[in-house]
Amino acid sequence: MNLFARFFLILLLFAMAPLTATGVWVLRFNRDAAETSRRVHEQIAQLAVDLLESAIGDLNRALGFIHDLERGAPEEAVEFKVVQRAMAAHSGFLELAVWRADGSPGPRLGDASLLASADALARDGLVARARADGRAALGEAELLAGHPSLPIAHPLADGRVVYARYSLRQLWARLDRQRIGKRGRVLVLDDLSRPLPGLAQDFPVSRWTGPGRLEEASGWLDAVSAGRDVFVGAFAASPSLRWRVLTLQPRAEAIALNDRFVAEAVTVLVFIGLAVALGAYWLTGRLTRPLRELVRGAERVAQSEFQHAVPPLGWGELDGLGRSFNTMMETLRSYQERQVERLLDEKAKVDALVNTVPDGILLSSLEGEVVYMNAAARGLLSVPEAAKGRGRRLSETLREPILRRMVQDLMKGLQAAVEAELELKDPGGNPRGIFLCRAVTVAAERRTVGILLMLRDVTAQRQMDRMKEEFFHSIVHDLRGPLGTIDGFVQIMGMGALDPPRLKKFTSHIRSSCERLRQLVSDILDTA
Repeated sequence: MNLFARFFLILLLFAMAPLTATGVWVLRFNRDAAETSRRVHEQIAQLAVDLLESAIGDLNRALGFIHDLERGAPEEAVEFKVVQRAMAAHSGFLELAVWRADGSPGPRLGDASLLASADALARDGLVARARADGRAALGEAELLAGHPSLPIAHPLADGRVVYARYSLRQLWARLDRQRIGKRGRVLVLDDLSRPLPGLAQDFPVSRWTGPGRLEEASGWLDAVSAGRDVFVGAFAASPSLRWRVLTLQPRAEAIALNDRFVAEAVTVLVFIGLAVALGAYWLTGRLTRPLRELVRGAERVAQSEFQHAVPPLGWGELDGLGRSFNTMMETLRSYQERQVERLLDEKAKVDALVNTVPDGILLSSLEGEVVYMNAAARGLLSVPEAAKGRGRRLSETLREPILRRMVQDLMKGLQAAVEAELELKDPGGNPRGIFLCRAVTVAAERRTVGILLMLRDVTAQRQMDRMKEEFFHSIVHDLRGPLGTIDGFVQIMGMGALDPPRLKKFTSHIRSSCERLRQLVSDILDTA
């Protein structure tokens, strides 16, 4: 991974971290808002159930007059009086009537505009059902002239049936005041989960048939479709009736966010993320371009390329760093040029010194590759001048088996130095002379790095040695004559009784022999 990619990822991670945290917080807030809305709806639904139960309690208390009818005589005057007193005591009754055991109507009181005909009541079947079951029967809630009401039939022990129509207007008003937000309302559903009439008319839409069959006693509805809107709500069952209370509120209002919030939030976060990524990309380019230029400049310096300076970086301190880098590079270039010149001078001196040495010098690596040869070695080994010998294999350069064996022994580590004297010949087989060949290993930092082979011409020395030997042999032969003469005359003179002429002659011979010896000694000293 290059510098740009690493820097871009680091910037992107730092930039995206708060954005990611914001997205998580928004999603969590959305979830918490939904949970809060659910709890509010459940509490309001339970409160509505409590109101409904309270109304049922009021209805039961209002029906207490039935006991008076049970204890009283089944006479119309008595029945009328009890019914009249109940109507006066409880304003919730819209209608009260007593049906005889034979099915004929008895006393009947109520609002004339809301009273149904006796035939209609007979056809209703509620009274007959109550008489047949022997227990109170509830009819379906309905609107009479815009007035919500609930019909009730209660059988008496003697076969009579009390029929009552109880007003739901007060209960509906109290439930209608239980608003949830701006558009949330409370509904009451029958045992088939249909909304009861008169409460929150045309909500959520006109002629709404309900959320569908609800089997549980209570629960949460996350998505109730009604028209073009989607609602949420909670429901709870009434313990006394088969009714359920349902709270409904538009989903968008319930959680203070619309259904598209998550998608919109994700879209916004994606756009912000793209903007952050583009910004990080641009900033990474601005920051890494100077660094890349410096890296390329450092790579050129490492390769000893000082010709190309680092271009202006354009960023305050970075631009100053670029100028300092160029100054450093110029200093290194000058230093390198001076060092190269010095090394070239030293090399020229060494080459001149080595090339003036009459001995042949060859340096090779341990792998058998020629590293250096001076002019004398190239001439002795018949290596072309243009080739300089560098890079050649020793097996190609050394034709003499003795030389190859000497070098191989050193390569194998059998010896540290070896020398031999042999006669070298040119490619045509003509002798070049006698050479003393010495091969040694070259060490650096406690390890062997190469082999040095030196070829010294000892032809003249060997010829001189041979001439000296011949000279000494002739000198010894010449010394014997004077020494024998001197020795003979000395012996004769040692016998005595020599006359002066003979003694003078002997002495002259001895002196002549000594002079010859002196001359021979001088020649020996001059030769040595």
